[in-house]
Amino acid sequence: MAINFTNFFTKFGHAVYSAKDLLQSLGPDQDTVIQSFINDFDSAALDSKASIENVISNLRAMQRQGRSLLSGIVLSPMRRIVIEEVKADTGKEYSFGDALTELLDQLDASGDTVESSTISTSVTYGGGNTGTGELFVSEKLTNGQVNQLVYDEDIVFTCTNVTADGQATLTGRGDQSYGVMAPNYPGGSGGTYGLTPTELDESNLLENATFLTADSLATTQPSTWIAYDADATGSLTNVSTQDVAISGTPTGGYYNLVFYEDGGTKQLITENISYAATATSVQTSIRKLPGYGEVTVSSTGTAPNYTHTITMTGVSKVYTPTSRDFMTGGSPLITISAIITDGEFLTGSRSLEIDGDGSEQTDYYQKVSLDPLTTYFAHAMIKATAAVTTGTLDLSLVDSPGGTVLQDLEGSNNTFNVTLSTIGTTDWYHLAGFFRTDDDLPSSTYLRMNCGTAIDASGTIMVDSVILKPASQLYAGGPFYELVKGETQFALNDTVTFAVNNNYSGEIQQWFNRFYGLKSLARQLPHSGSPTYADTLITNS
Repeated sequence: MAINFTNFFTKFGHAVYSAKDLLQSLGPDQDTVIQSFINDFDSAALDSKASIENVISNLRAMQRQGRSLLSGIVLSPMRRIVIEEVKADTGKEYSFGDALTELLDQLDASGDTVESSTISTSVTYGGGNTGTGELFVSEKLTNGQVNQLVYDEDIVFTCTNVTADGQATLTGRGDQSYGVMAPNYPGGSGGTYGLTPTELDESNLLENATFLTADSLATTQPSTWIAYDADATGSLTNVSTQDVAISGTPTGGYYNLVFYEDGGTKQLITENISYAATATSVQTSIRKLPGYGEVTVSSTGTAPNYTHTITMTGVSKVYTPTSRDFMTGGSPLITISAIITDGEFLTGSRSLEIDGDGSEQTDYYQKVSLDPLTTYFAHAMIKATAAVTTGTLDLSLVDSPGGTVLQDLEGSNNTFNVTLSTIGTTDWYHLAGFFRTDDDLPSSTYLRMNCGTAIDASGTIMVDSVILKPASQLYAGGPFYELVKGETQFALNDTVTFAVNNNYSGEIQQWFNRFYGLKSLARQLPHSGSPTYADTLITNS
């Protein structure tokens, strides 16, 4: 057997018609009618005016009481109908919550639908922004369906705080929300939200996500990544270096080198380094600093005029150091070079370089542990250092190296890409999107990063800061999002505007949520442009 949905939605349409009609009589339209009545007393005697002084307050009390009574008139009976429809099908008496779950599960399995609303989202950035971070938003639920129950609202997020270590917070407030029986329902989400940008080198579900370490055997390839088809085109750039040159033939004293913690604000100062220190002594001093324990130092020249080359192995974020000079005698001078690298990078001290050859599709894989029925955010920073004519970079979830792309519950592939000819050679590009796992994951799951279309022989790209993490959700039943830091952090008063557009044209869907609280259950009715149960069922006959 199965629930008779034709019978159910016929009753539901009658209930919605009644609720709409009753709310109309209790809504703001009545203010105009009453005000017209009050205006008739403008020129009346004072005693007559006194007789109407409580009209507005009495109207408000009637409206509040009427909306409260609607719960008994419409909501309670409609909840009972759910229980009775399920009982008629199963022969069992369920609680309302369990009966609703059974009804929704059967409706999903039936293939029947209700009318869709039109949903869209957009993100705009303040014209005077300092920060180059980006906000990414998904219009879909974890099951892969377009979210029909998002609020129609624009939220302006403003950078209201930047900490000493450079961490920014952007705050915004949703439009006013209303109760389910208010005539102006739904309004907005009504929440106050604080967004903190995800750091590009933030720990996530991936290991070696910034390509800091090389494989112990395949030393040109990143550790923890499987270079499945990358021999000809993919390799790590060399670890960046910096030169510290001592000149002027000092005869005594010492100096300090000043490095920085990740964030670039907190200083890390070496112990006193002798004016004539060798490479070994300089290396020992630097390695005592937190985060610099793997650097190496080599030197050229003769004492005391050495040039020390510091290789930034294992440093999570490289900043050009400064110095403190306390050397004596001669004409001492310390000269520190700019960062020396054979590629470009954002985090750590190196990146992954892909040099096109026109044929190899450059596959990299990393095994990941994911949960079923979860929305994930995936991201990589990429930059073309030699213009690309043809080629794409893709991020996908697959079941094995060289295997099949996983799909969400709606049958959509968990993959997205960028056409590399569009990214230019000036700025780093955010490649980002969302994956949705189904309820039956394979025994192994991998993130694949590959060139779905091979890069032409003259093109070169750098890849850095790969992220895979559970996506954030703005509010219960709301859109998934992730705000990611760019090359430059947000500054005070930078703005990001997040607009959600919902025309609420699927009335049965919206009223189902009002009656039964679908949003709080992270559920919605299956919907389409050619519905089985159209909104024309909302009628009194």
